[in-house]
Amino acid sequence: MLRLLHVNVRLTEGGAARIALDLHERALGLGMESKLFYGYGKSAKASPVEKQIRGARCLGSRAQVVGNYATHKLLGMEFLHPARRVASELCRSIASADVVHLHVLHSYYLPLDWMAAALTRAKRVIWTCHDYWPITGRCAFLEECEGWRSGCGLCRGGRNYPPAWLDMSRYVFKRRRALIDALLPRMVLVAPTTFVAEKYRDAYPSGRVEVIHNGVDSWLENAAEEMQISSNCSAGPQIKLMVMANDLNDPTKVDRALIDEIMQRTDAEVHTIGRNSPFFGDMVVNHGEIGSRKRLVELLGTMDALLFTSRKDTFGLVMAEAIVCGVPVLALESDAADEVLGLVNQKSMGRGELFELLSDSKSAKRELTSRRMTVQKNRYAFSGARMFEQYHALYREGVGDHASNG
Repeated sequence: MLRLLHVNVRLTEGGAARIALDLHERALGLGMESKLFYGYGKSAKASPVEKQIRGARCLGSRAQVVGNYATHKLLGMEFLHPARRVASELCRSIASADVVHLHVLHSYYLPLDWMAAALTRAKRVIWTCHDYWPITGRCAFLEECEGWRSGCGLCRGGRNYPPAWLDMSRYVFKRRRALIDALLPRMVLVAPTTFVAEKYRDAYPSGRVEVIHNGVDSWLENAAEEMQISSNCSAGPQIKLMVMANDLNDPTKVDRALIDEIMQRTDAEVHTIGRNSPFFGDMVVNHGEIGSRKRLVELLGTMDALLFTSRKDTFGLVMAEAIVCGVPVLALESDAADEVLGLVNQKSMGRGELFELLSDSKSAKRELTSRRMTVQKNRYAFSGARMFEQYHALYREGVGDHASNG
C-alpha cells in the first residue's frame, strides 16, 4: 500500500490547501495511507475542521507561530520548530512514508533548516511549487522582480509577502538554495504552469521539474456534475460578474480601481465571494466567505462571468473553479490567465477590450453565452481526477514492490 505524507501551511484556506487536501482525500478514497500535516488555522490555532478530516494533524502551536511571525517580520527567517511531540511524529511519518509531498513551507510554521534535516530521512520528495518562495531569498511572489536571478540582496520588495523589516535576503537566498540543492537527488519539483516551471529550471538546473496543472477539488467537481447549469446567460438586463478571493481587499489579487471603474462606466452587477470586501452600492452583492462547495457552484452558475484581475498568481485556481462550473472567465492579461484560459480555448484581455465588451449588455450577453458553451465543453481540462492521476504516476515512480498495489 502506498504511504503518502503531505505538508502544507494551512488545512483548508487558500488554493494550495485545497490542492493538498484534495490529493490527500483522493488517496484515502482509493485505499492508500495518507497523512496531512499543516501549520495552523485561523488565529494561529488548530483548524476547527481538523477532527473531521482523517489523517490531518496540526504542526504549529500559537506561541510558536506568533514567535516565528515576529522573527520573520524582523529578519525574514523563522527559528522555532514544532513542539517535541508533534515534531517527533512528523519525523517518524517522513521516515515511514513512500512519498513526502510538500506544498507551502513558508509563513511562520517551519524553519527550512529544520525541515530539510528531517527530509534527509525521506525516500522520495515531491514539492509542488505553488509560488516562488523556494527560488528567492524571502518573497513568495516575484512582483516582476528579477533579483532572484543574481542572488537577491538589496531587496526592493520588503513589503512583499511574507514581509520583513531587515534585508537578509542574500544570506537567506544562499542558505535556502544550499538546503534545496542537497535534496534535489531525491526530489521532483512540480510547477502548476509552464511559465513557473521555466523559472524553476533556471533556478535549479540540476533538478527535475515537471508541470501538472491544478484541478478542482472533488467536492466542487461532484457538485458541478450534479447541478444542471444553464448554457445561457443570467436573466435580466445586467451583466452579473463574480469576483472571488480569500481577501477581497488584497490589492495584489483584486484590482479595486478597475472594478470601481466598471461599476461607474457600465451597468454590470458585481458579486463577491471572500472576506473584507471593499465594494458597496446598489449594484454590489457581497456573499462573504462560502464554505459549502455546493453553494459555491449554485452561485457561480447564476453568473455571466468570473472577473479575474490578479497579475501575480502562478495559476489562479478560481478561474478553474468557475470553468468547471461552466462559467466563462474575463481575465486581464497575465501569464497565469493566458495559460489557464488557453487550456479551454479562451483568451485574456486588456482593459480596453474588457470595457468594450461590457459597454453593451446585449452584445456582451451574446458573447458570454458563446463563451459559456465553449468552456462547458472543455471544463474537464481542470478535473481533479486528472490531476490526481498525474501525481499518482509521480508517487509510484521508484517506489518498491511493497507499494506497487497502491
